[in-house]
Amino acid sequence: MQLATIDCGGRPGFTVENGNVEIAGVIVNSLQRPGGNGGAFYTRYASIALQDVKVTNSGADKGAAFYLENGSGTIARSYFTSNTATTTGGGIYVTGSQLDLIESNMTG
Repeated sequence: MQLATIDCGGRPGFTVENGNVEIAGVIVNSLQRPGGNGGAFYTRYASIALQDVKVTNSGADKGAAFYLENGSGTIARSYFTSNTATTTGGGIYVTGSQLDLIESNMTG
């Protein structure tokens, strides 16, 4: 599978609130949400499905790569590396939600 690359140059990534989204086949780099949560993916009161997604060099207070609050999610065949949370949660932070991880690797 050919992956599209998105370099956000230190800006925040994707925000999903009160909806549903499926994202597949992308590499996202250099996403930052200083003073906020979910550097690459911020999901609240929503459903998100990621497939064949790679996230690197992202940062936020909680969930540097992925933040899920009061929703549901699936992460399949995806890789999160070199992501830094300033307070807690490392690469992924989940609260009040159901998250299924399928054949995925999270190393920060």
